Amino acid sequence: MKKFYSFLIALLAILGLSSCIQTKTPTVNQTSTPGITQTQPVTPTQTPNKTPEIPEVTPTPTPTPNIPATLNIQDGTILHAWNWSMKAIKDNMAVIKEAGYTAVQTSPMQTQKDYYSSSSWKDQWWKLYQPFGFDIATSNNAIGTKDDLIEMCKEAEKYGIKVIVDVVANHLAGDNTSKFSPKVKDYEPEIYNQNLMHNIGYSNDSSIQSVVQGTIGDFPDLKTESTVVQQEVLKLLKDYIDCGVDGFRFDAAKHIETPDDGMYASQFWPTVLNGASNYATSKGLDEPYYYGEILYTPGPGRTYKSYTKYMSITDNKTSKDVRDAVVSKNAEWAANYNYATGEAANKLVLWAESHDTYSNSEQESTNVSDANITKAYAIVASRADATSLYFARPNSSNKLGEVGRNTWKNSTITEINKFHNNFVGSKEYLASNNGYFLNTRYSDENCGLAIVNLNGNNTVSNLAVNNMQNGQYIDQITGNTFTVSNGKISGKIGDSGIALIYNPIDSNAPRIVVDNTVTEFYDSLTVNVTVYNSTNSYYKINNGEKVSFNSSTKIDLSKQSIGNITITVYAENSDKNITKTYTFTKLDNSNIRNITITNLNSSYTSNKDVYAWVWKDGSEGKWVKCTVNGSSVTFQVDKNINNFLLASFNKGATPSWDLKPKQTDDQKLGSSNTYNGSNYNWK
Repeated sequence: MKKFYSFLIALLAILGLSSCIQTKTPTVNQTSTPGITQTQPVTPTQTPNKTPEIPEVTPTPTPTPNIPATLNIQDGTILHAWNWSMKAIKDNMAVIKEAGYTAVQTSPMQTQKDYYSSSSWKDQWWKLYQPFGFDIATSNNAIGTKDDLIEMCKEAEKYGIKVIVDVVANHLAGDNTSKFSPKVKDYEPEIYNQNLMHNIGYSNDSSIQSVVQGTIGDFPDLKTESTVVQQEVLKLLKDYIDCGVDGFRFDAAKHIETPDDGMYASQFWPTVLNGASNYATSKGLDEPYYYGEILYTPGPGRTYKSYTKYMSITDNKTSKDVRDAVVSKNAEWAANYNYATGEAANKLVLWAESHDTYSNSEQESTNVSDANITKAYAIVASRADATSLYFARPNSSNKLGEVGRNTWKNSTITEINKFHNNFVGSKEYLASNNGYFLNTRYSDENCGLAIVNLNGNNTVSNLAVNNMQNGQYIDQITGNTFTVSNGKISGKIGDSGIALIYNPIDSNAPRIVVDNTVTEFYDSLTVNVTVYNSTNSYYKINNGEKVSFNSSTKIDLSKQSIGNITITVYAENSDKNITKTYTFTKLDNSNIRNITITNLNSSYTSNKDVYAWVWKDGSEGKWVKCTVNGSSVTFQVDKNINNFLLASFNKGATPSWDLKPKQTDDQKLGSSNTYNGSNYNWK
């Protein structure tokens, strides 16, 4: 039998041939193929970068009141208006909209410790993260009051901007000795009188108990397993929802236990989040968006999935790797990173930097130039499915409540946001070439390319690209024309070192996205459909009855008959209407066999999606997704299939459906249903 090495060569050869307009070309970011060893670059030592800052160019705001948001928070981009007052956010709402953000995140609005109305952010910002209780401040908060928040949310709604509030639920204000501040009693008397705090010492990653019950700094760690605490946090979220808030960021979410934490488990997350969601929907509102701060690891014996079943999470390790790759001018590293959490992108929040990396004692990103932060943001914001957060840096002289630097609204950041929003629902292809990071975004409607020059030349000449049709495209930052011919692109990148090359689709037109890559199934299949910019939408199965839905729906095909199934989706608004038809095939499960491959190396199964390319001699092949169980995988094939190949992909990524491996490099399926993977040199 032939070894698997030539399979990778075949994949690479085929990948260069696909075009922009493909209806079945899902995300391709391969990490490994059995038999191939990949090496990771060594993390460089980060040093201050003196690259000149990008000029701060403010777009002219064009007020567009009463236009509803077209993107949910996970699909869009977030402006982290760190330490801005509610009034400052409200006054800048038109510009926030014009700069392409779809959500704005505030600092905590709970009553803060040691309130100073004109304090420097450098000395006082951390006090916003030491609240006295679970109330929205009516006074004693440097960034505003509950009334200010309500007015800001009303303004945000006019512009279709979602509002996220930072919530401190893991701890309350201390008295500098890891005990509750006496003022906690004024706001949370029951918590204070029952002394609902843990007292096991400082938190570290040595054990589950230390992670979820240890004290962070001198902030008393709450007994979040207590129903008293859970109900107080839920009451706060309901109060925020009444103010018009659309989502929540949970500070130190890593340090709040999940139902999966054994003897330290609790129902905190399902109680609080399900309670808030039920409250919102009972008022006719959308379910709130939730994401939690989990830094580097969830801790020993714990998994990210214990959180992602309830919320999105931060992936700060991936974000740091991208920033370090930009600073070290390593385009290959920037293009070949895997999501450090192993979770799907649609559960991740990425950034170029955060308020912690900018302001903590390590100053991880403080000395990185605005130009390099912008390049890192262009990379993470070019990605499919993950949401991107842009941290608005303060000036050194800022006081709490004041807006700092204007880089958040310059023309380059604006176009990065618009690029992200333009390609919601599109696939991606990452690559590096001659010092450039490249991400091609493509669908059956549109295609485009993000280029970040890390160590190349601003004049691009015959650079190899994937998934782009021949033609001319406009760099939306400079207006320069780029030409694609026979898989090569040429043009000139501007001074920012970033080019966002595409011809925008009509932003007011309805859009339909069906994210399923599997089109054939045996027993059951759920098809996920999302529409944007639509005031009236429905679907039909096999020309049956119309089923109306809002924004998104899941279509269960398990009860459909064997054979071809068509789903027709219709969406319209006052400007336009569109119809798309998708075909799926239900196969006869009486004619299948289950194949198991055992003893695979864990590097090809751990946090990976594994697919088999299967075919009958002399016939066209197809991709089949495998079920991974430790070091084994299983997949289903028709009884007449007699050849297969395996490949593993990044979690959440999938093989492109126009990707066709060389069918001569086959492993034969004989009469057995179980095969020893180690016999095929797949280690």
